[in-house]
Amino acid sequence: MKRIHQLAYSDYLIKVINIYEIPDDKLYEGMKGIAKRFSAYTNFEGYVYKVNLVMEASEALELLK
Repeated sequence: MKRIHQLAYSDYLIKVINIYEIPDDKLYEGMKGIAKRFSAYTNFEGYVYKVNLVMEASEALELLK
């Protein structure tokens, strides 16, 4: 699992979007690892995280251009 980009912006709250590259054969383990990493912050009041598989990394990177 490799984080390719991290974007942060403010929309009344601070929002962070991370783009990860996970090999197809490690998708389950990668998604599980990401969820474990971000669930560690749930003790902070107002903290919310979502893990979504939305597209291939190459497709996501095109949106950043």
